[in-house]
Amino acid sequence: MLGHLKILTQCGPVFLAPHEYTQALQQRLDAYYRFLARALLTPTGREIWAFHRDGLRALDFPVSARRLSRAMLQQIRQVVLSPPAGQGRPTGPRGRADETS
Repeated sequence: MLGHLKILTQCGPVFLAPHEYTQALQQRLDAYYRFLARALLTPTGREIWAFHRDGLRALDFPVSARRLSRAMLQQIRQVVLSPPAGQGRPTGPRGRADETS
């Protein structure tokens, strides 16, 4: 993730129109913050966070607490609202809801 952001910041302004670069950068940062939010919810989240926080600083991207908080809330909401694996609606052989239940 960090490498992709670095390449985008180095090559994007050269090869993309300004509005394309801005859009690509926002999309990449959104994905990056989703990744960081998921990482922070794991047991090794602190080490992952330290590495990426320092990497973002090196690229002159200060960490946005607001953006990270929003991504974390979205991840938590997704975990809470998603049924555990194997406990969703039963499906038939064609992937449709099983009508025999």
